[in-house]
Parts: sequence; C-alpha cells; structure tokens
Amino acid sequence: MTFENFTRLTQATLLNEPFLSSFYEIVFDPHKVKRGDLFVGNDKEAVKIALSRGAYAILSDRKLPVLDEEIAWLRTDSIDQSLISLLRYHIMEHELRFCYLDKISIALLQKIAPRERFVFLGNDLQSDFQQIMQASAEKIFISSDDRLLARIRPGYQECCSTEGPEIMPVKSTLFLSSFYVDNAYYENLKIPALFLPRLQNLLAFLQQEQITYDLHKCEFTPYFYPLFVNKALQVKPFGATPAVLIAARSQSALPEILDYITTHAPWAKTCCFLPVSSTIRVQTEVYHYKTLTELNRLKEIEFNFAIINDDLQQIVQSLKNLETDEQRSLF
Repeated sequence: MTFENFTRLTQATLLNEPFLSSFYEIVFDPHKVKRGDLFVGNDKEAVKIALSRGAYAILSDRKLPVLDEEIAWLRTDSIDQSLISLLRYHIMEHELRFCYLDKISIALLQKIAPRERFVFLGNDLQSDFQQIMQASAEKIFISSDDRLLARIRPGYQECCSTEGPEIMPVKSTLFLSSFYVDNAYYENLKIPALFLPRLQNLLAFLQQEQITYDLHKCEFTPYFYPLFVNKALQVKPFGATPAVLIAARSQSALPEILDYITTHAPWAKTCCFLPVSSTIRVQTEVYHYKTLTELNRLKEIEFNFAIINDDLQQIVQSLKNLETDEQRSLF
C-alpha cells in the first residue's frame, strides 16, 4: 500500500518526506518485522528493533523521534481507530462476511463444524486485524463482540434462522440430551438441554450456509462443564459421585445456568463460587474467592452442585494442586 493511500484511509499524518513511497505488511511485533513492513507501536525500543529489521514505516499515536529520514514516520490520533478504518476498507473491498454469536454458541459451533470454514475473532484488536487481513475471502468471520462488529462491519449478520433441521428431544438428564434430528437419533450427547435452543439455531445456520456438521462431536464446553468430585475434591469419572463442580466461564450465563439446575433438580443443594470482583446477583448461596486456591473451602460445604465462575483449565489445575498439597502433607 502506498503511504498516500494509507494516510487517506486512516487520517494519519506523514511527518517527513521519505525516500520510500509504499510498504508491504502491517506488523505489531517488532521481532516479526520483515524488510518493507510498516511497524505499529509507541515503544521507542520496539521501534529501534523494527528499524534494524528493515521497517519501511512507523505508525504511532505518540510523539517519537524521527530516527531515519529515509523511511516514513506516520502519526495518528488513535492507532485503534486507524486500524478500524483500514479494516472497514478491506472488508468492503473484499466483501467479507461477519456473523455474531454468543460465546456459548461459538463453543458449540467449534465442536460440531469444520473450523476451516470460519475465523473466530477474539477480544484483541491487533490479533483480529491480522486474522482479517490475512484470511481468504470465502471465510466466515465469527465474533461474540457485537461492539467490535458494529465498528468494523455495520450491518453484520446475526447467525440465526427460523428454517432448518428441527431438534426433537426424547429424554434428557441434567447433563446429557437425547434427541432426533432429520430422522437421525442421537443418544446421551454431552450437551445439557439448556443449550438445545442454541444448537437448533446453529444447525439452521449451518444448513443455510451448506456447511456439514457432526453432532456426535458434541462435548461439554467451558461454559458448562461438570466435574464429578468426592469429598476431598478429587475428580472422579462422570456420574461416579453425588457432588458436581460445574465450571461456568461466562458470568453473564450464570443466572440461566442456576435457573436450569434449580428447575430440573429442585431437591439439590446448590451454591455458587464467584470471584470477589463479581457483581452478578444470583438466588442461591454464594461464596466469594480471591484465588482458586480457596476451592479448598468447598470441602467444608455440603453441596450437590457448586457452580464455579472461572476458566475450566484453571479449575482443573487448582484441583490437582490441592490433591498434590494434601498428599505432601501426609508425608
């Protein structure tokens, strides 16, 4: 891209008259800069590294010293806004498609559909920028960040459809579901009935896009993952104990998860284990923690279901650490 087009699209200002007139790629890590790239950043030491690796241009939203007059030095009021402007131009030029899904639906989609058809965006603008700029035109971009989508692709699509294969429930337990879809029977899939409406919507979307799916690959997601434990909080095989820790990464989903459990298991003793920073209000016993090392407190609490608002892998690791610490104390 020429510096003339770049400044026109981003409203950035060219601070000097460089010997060069264009650049190749936009890079955020100075150690990944190749000769001819434009480096984006405000750190002086990072800029020096980018220059040593052959950067043709530097974009910053702070005042930096011009260390090399032969390359382009560009300044913008906001790096993020400049990136957004570039993305909007690139998206329109290539007619890229963007769809919104909530985080739980994205986790289900990643289980049942081929990932090569999608690009899943995160919450980091620079990482998302590179994924979008480098992806092929046939990809469908999926995000749970509606604010980001509104900024880069006004009029983005919501992944929902009223037409598609119907899920016909047959039976379910609190954690497993059995149902028919298009005359095919699926028994005891690892998806709670709570999420079947989301799955129904996904199947309609995938059929609309003519994308194949495999429901046998349904698995518990980090947004509702049951861990059966004994009194010592040691993880046991599925269904082996009366006590269950339910990892629930999404704080916003806690009310519906709790409502689902209390509706389908009104006899159960249920509690929530939430970070001290949590502002969510739920109608059950709540225990707050600063770190997951405090999971040890659950040994003193009588419960059938304990909903833990944290990352699944960190919960599992914390349980392993508790077990290791207990074994050491015995010796």
